[in-house]
Amino acid sequence: MSAKKAYICAVKDLECELGSLVVFAETRGKAIGVAIHSDLFEDADWREIRCRRAPALDDCYRGKDEMDWMDDQDRLDMVVKQGFYCNDIDRDECERCAAREECQYYQDQLFEEKMEWCEECAVCSYDKRDPDNCEIYEAAHPGKEAKP
Repeated sequence: MSAKKAYICAVKDLECELGSLVVFAETRGKAIGVAIHSDLFEDADWREIRCRRAPALDDCYRGKDEMDWMDDQDRLDMVVKQGFYCNDIDRDECERCAAREECQYYQDQLFEEKMEWCEECAVCSYDKRDPDNCEIYEAAHPGKEAKP
């Protein structure tokens, strides 16, 4: 038996709505078989499931046929090695997420918040400075408190 390889599976034309799943199998056909038995695709037509190789995740096989987004190590691997992120972003969930420091989406959200805090001050926004501790912001906007 050959080694299991990682595949990212999604339902054709519904990837955004349903999300995708990482499974481990010897072939693409077997990956579809694993995916169709998952909770995510339980109502999907197997002919609509598309699987593509994800070699960056091959070394994440730990005896389970699918990766679990709710498992901290699996989530970290999917974010770091394959660029996964949450479909429905909840700031509180992001703050508790084991992969937040590695998640580009989370980092982009932080940067956008900093820009909103300091929208009048291009230096602070560009340098991603915290307006609460920014001498430039205080000098540019005397007496004005930074937005929380």
